[in-house]
Amino acid sequence: MNCTCDFILPTQDDWNKHYDNCRTIWKQDKYEYPKNTDGSMQLPNKHLSKLDCDILYHLGFDTVKHDLPAMFGDVKFVCMGGTKYRMKDVAAHMSQLLNIPCDFNNMVKQAHRYVMYKVGPVLCVNHGIGIPSMTVVLEEVLKMLFYAKAKDPIFLRLGTSGGMGIPAGSVVISSWAMNGTLEKIYDLPILGKTKTFPAIFDQRLNQELYSIACHEDFNTYIGGTMSANDFYRGEGRTDGAFCDYTESDKMDFLQTLVGLGVKNLEMEATAFAAITKEAGLRAAELCITFLDRLLGDQVTPDAQTLSQWQKRPAIIVGKYIEAYYNTKKCGSSGSIQNIHQTPSSSNHNSEDEDDSGDNKASALSFKERRREAHTQAEQKRRDAIKKGYDSLQELVPTCQQTDASGYKPSKATVLQKSIDYIQYLLQQRRRQEEERNALRKDVVALRIMQANYEQIVKAQHSVPGHSEQRLTDQEKFQVFQGIMDKLFDSFESVTTNNFAEFSAGVFNWLEEYCKPQSLRTLVHGVLREQSYTP
Repeated sequence: MNCTCDFILPTQDDWNKHYDNCRTIWKQDKYEYPKNTDGSMQLPNKHLSKLDCDILYHLGFDTVKHDLPAMFGDVKFVCMGGTKYRMKDVAAHMSQLLNIPCDFNNMVKQAHRYVMYKVGPVLCVNHGIGIPSMTVVLEEVLKMLFYAKAKDPIFLRLGTSGGMGIPAGSVVISSWAMNGTLEKIYDLPILGKTKTFPAIFDQRLNQELYSIACHEDFNTYIGGTMSANDFYRGEGRTDGAFCDYTESDKMDFLQTLVGLGVKNLEMEATAFAAITKEAGLRAAELCITFLDRLLGDQVTPDAQTLSQWQKRPAIIVGKYIEAYYNTKKCGSSGSIQNIHQTPSSSNHNSEDEDDSGDNKASALSFKERRREAHTQAEQKRRDAIKKGYDSLQELVPTCQQTDASGYKPSKATVLQKSIDYIQYLLQQRRRQEEERNALRKDVVALRIMQANYEQIVKAQHSVPGHSEQRLTDQEKFQVFQGIMDKLFDSFESVTTNNFAEFSAGVFNWLEEYCKPQSLRTLVHGVLREQSYTP
């Protein structure tokens, strides 16, 4: 069985060898293979073939009035995001990056719902907020490209999110998505029954995107994404109009998510991953984080900072698309660098140039030696850096843990985790210092108490008439019974209406009646009653 992958970037040693929709590894027995022999899409809904005209209502297109193959047959990338302004910015970025003019005419303005801009092979579409709004436009774009006979398009969602234990302004590439009940599925009620669909993104596509992101000057992480159906309570916020849980409950939930490998929270990932996977298409989600949810719920950076951060997913996606676009311009060679190279002058030497051949050869030899020396020095430097990173990875425990997606940690990740671990050690050291100081204070207090009790014992022995008469077991039991009876009498103040009220009452009782001074007074009273006054 032949591989059907149209690789965007050359395969690296630690990457998956195929995309998930390659014929060699296609695993969805439920549906036929989703690509025709020419790479064009197939959709599993057989009812579509029975329609004389399919009206894509929310886009304002139909299959009779509009020549969809002519309009969208060349689309290779579909970039989707929440707001229309962000997607217009993405279209402008792609236009400048690919040097392709764009008139920024909204192609779906007739439907009055979404925006759509086309920049060569790149389609930029907004989808609104949340899963319902997103799935409507996503399914109609899928059908539109199906009718247009687009060849193996790639869907990329560029979103915003709240981070989980990572710095604000970081980009998260989602390896999988999790719903509000912590399952890696998209659950959809259909005809009165809930059906589930796996919410997993294409790992090879993620590896390619991450390899580009590693060269940028901002943090990029690969990990899980929790997709909520509500911005406030669904994401565990305490700043909404309603909140029926405590701050402690929220933090316990967020820490659970971190333990499961979740890097960010948003509101579309499960449906986006599941629907594109069911359609047999490659898809990825890249979200910028506006805050670290472990530190709070409010988005506090200023508008200018947020605007700059929002460009970061588009920077990664833009360079990825640029790599594909330049490769196609280079033809069958598949090398992006070829467009910057000029033909070798050795093929155009004339007889007039032969006289200076030796000098040129000598100059070339010197340049080659210098280049070789530079290459060796650079390789030595790289080897030293690699050795340092390997040693660091062995020393830092968190760097030895593989990511939930199975990727090898990048150098940026190793450095960040090393910094985090050093900060953790410093915190541990400070905590241990505080604990040691507290223990020292406890030792001093205990020694003072010991000295006091020794003085009390000496004073008791010095009382006239004091004798060392041994008490019987019955007398000791009477003293103990008297102490317990008085404590039990005081315990009557604890109410038992419910467990929470009972627990609070017990703690209050302990604070009031079981303090050392209170117990000392109580014991003295019992001893006096029993005529054993010390």
